This record gives sequence, structure tokens and C-alpha cells, in this order.
Amino acid sequence: DSTKSDKEEKEVICYECNKPGNIRPDCPKLNKNKDKKKAMIATWSDNGDSSSDEDKNEEIANIAFMAMEDDNEVCSTSLSYSDLQNEYNELIDVLDDLNKEYQLLKK
Repeated sequence: DSTKSDKEEKEVICYECNKPGNIRPDCPKLNKNKDKKKAMIATWSDNGDSSSDEDKNEEIANIAFMAMEDDNEVCSTSLSYSDLQNEYNELIDVLDDLNKEYQLLKK
């Protein structure tokens, strides 16, 4: 009798389908739904969607939207290699200072 109760205690019940004998990653119910996962989609559009596009978008549960910026703003600054190297060296100096400060605070 004790071996039977030990076996019943060790039997695993799946959280997904509530059936004994399998665990959640191996659940047949979960494996069926695995292929139906929905994806995040980023859209970029200058004008409104047509009705056929709206129908397609209604099927997608998760949509990520991105902000559009004006194309009129142009950056005309061009940096030479030496300018970039100087900026990089300044950043390294700041990093060194922050690391020293961190080490002092850590003590």
C-alpha cells in the first residue's frame, strides 16, 4: 500500500491540460498552440490603410508602432577621423573617472 501512495505522490500533473503523466513543456495541448504564436510587427506608413490592409491587421494581436520624423531635418556635420578619435578619447577619460569613483564608493 505504501508503494502505491508513493507512486501517486510522484505522479506529475500538467499545469496546461491538468492530465497526469506529462509536464508543461511536453504537453500536447501546448504543442498545438506553439505554431499559433503571434509576432510583433512594426509598421511604417505615410498614408492611411486601405480596408483590405485593415482586415489583415485585425488578425494580428500585437502591433508595435514607430514614430515618424520629418525628412526635412538634415544633419550636415561631418566629422573627420581625428575629431572622432578626440571625442572617443574624451569618453574614455570620463569612463576612467567614473570607474575610479565607483571603486571608491564600492569600498
